[in-house]
Amino acid sequence: MNCQLKFVSFFLRPADSAISLHQHDCYEIVYYLSGKGRTNISGTAYDYGPEQFAIIEPGCGHDEYRQTETQVLFIGLKYESAAIRLSNGIYRDGTRQPILRLLQQIREEMRAHQALYESKMNLLAGEILIELARLAPAGEAPRAGDLAYAIHYLDENCSQPVSLKALAEMTGYSYHRFRHLFKERTGQSPVSYLIAKRLEKAGALLRQTNLPIARIAQDCGFYNESQLSAMFRRTFKESPGRYRRGIK
Repeated sequence: MNCQLKFVSFFLRPADSAISLHQHDCYEIVYYLSGKGRTNISGTAYDYGPEQFAIIEPGCGHDEYRQTETQVLFIGLKYESAAIRLSNGIYRDGTRQPILRLLQQIREEMRAHQALYESKMNLLAGEILIELARLAPAGEAPRAGDLAYAIHYLDENCSQPVSLKALAEMTGYSYHRFRHLFKERTGQSPVSYLIAKRLEKAGALLRQTNLPIARIAQDCGFYNESQLSAMFRRTFKESPGRYRRGIK
């Protein structure tokens, strides 16, 4: 994820003051540490209060009116990630205030000017994007990456004993939900996918080596030669031995 911080500002705005309609060519995140008021973003009015923040998309006109003295910390950023979609609106920070914590870290980096502070601020801005995605309502953001990790794990470890229930737990799903999503993604159940990978590896060893079939069964994650033979026949309509002779 390529994230670039464009500006950082911190202000204490007096009560009954306002900023007129304006816009930016990047995303703006305005965090309200204190105070209350109203902001119009792209024609929609929102009330704000402490521990809330506004997200303003690039090119969207917005203004702000403060009913009481308001302390704000805001940043502008650009990023490239199809997996994260920020939308205009007022949002509430999480229980542990992850957005505020990261914004304050960015502010401290700018003040301290330590070596590579600009790179550090860009990394912190990227962390903010991740936290914003996590604050989205449940089910709103796709989690295709979870399944990609699981599929890659099976591809790389198909010969090893695999607990599919543990794999589902690792990705944060119940086994029933994991099995359903896995089949949607691959067209196969996790069990069928794992067996297909093992058979694919067994077929390669039958073609490319002279290893005994019992050894191939062991190396490909089958209990024994009989299990390999039964599954091989079911898929390829012939025994491993006959398959090997046909190749030769």
